[in-house]
Amino acid sequence: MASTNQKTFFDFFQLLLPILTLIIGVLLAPYVEKYKTKYKLKRLKEYIWDILRLVNEHMKLQVEKIYNCLKEVKDFNSRDFTLVHISGKAIQNYHKLNHSDIHKIIVRRNKKKYEETLTRFKEINKAVDYFEEIMPNIIKHNEIMIKNINKQSDNWNNGVKGIYGLLNSYNTINKQNGIKPTDDTYIIELNKIQLYIQEKYGNLSNIEIAYKEFIRPTIDLTKNNIGDERAEKLMPFLEECKIAYLESRNIRNDFRKSLIITIRNILELNRNLELIINKYAP
Repeated sequence: MASTNQKTFFDFFQLLLPILTLIIGVLLAPYVEKYKTKYKLKRLKEYIWDILRLVNEHMKLQVEKIYNCLKEVKDFNSRDFTLVHISGKAIQNYHKLNHSDIHKIIVRRNKKKYEETLTRFKEINKAVDYFEEIMPNIIKHNEIMIKNINKQSDNWNNGVKGIYGLLNSYNTINKQNGIKPTDDTYIIELNKIQLYIQEKYGNLSNIEIAYKEFIRPTIDLTKNNIGDERAEKLMPFLEECKIAYLESRNIRNDFRKSLIITIRNILELNRNLELIINKYAP
């Protein structure tokens, strides 16, 4: 009889066990899920701040590269205006994250802390988004600037080639006709300017100096001799060099202004992001 009762209880327990397991599972599920979420967010929190530290460092490095480019663009001796773009993988990794999770980690539900942490969340996204959006635009602007500078360099070189070609031909004609250098005031003054540049600079490649000390004085001299057919032939090449220099200067100045604005904006956002990291990151 006892054996029968034990068997009946055992059978009943076997029947009840899945139901009990299900009930326990249902009751414990919220706590298990809460624990899993808490563990996930803890791991994610460390990862997010690591990414933001990397974004912060990339901002600093990018500012250095922009400064370098700024100096090159200002220097008419320079031939390399390429702006180096720091890799944006940290930003890409940030955007791959679930922003709802980021919001949970950064923004606190406590009323006293909510507004402060929400502002922090917005500042972080503002810094990341601006840095992500501005650099492709600046790089594109840099490529256009280089293309336009090269175009003006070609115009400048064409003008200089025409000037020296005419100067050489004028000297050759005078020599062939037996005209003494002292008898041709216009050619004497042209040769003086040319000789001064050669003695002072040699092969002058800086078009800013070349314009100020060679092209501009030659234009002034040529305008004073505009009745001379040789001056009239020379003037278009001088004007071509003048326009090429002025256009090149304007292109450089416009790009420098945009770089300066970009540096200021990145530095401001970088400072804000760094303050947030130093104050709140674990």
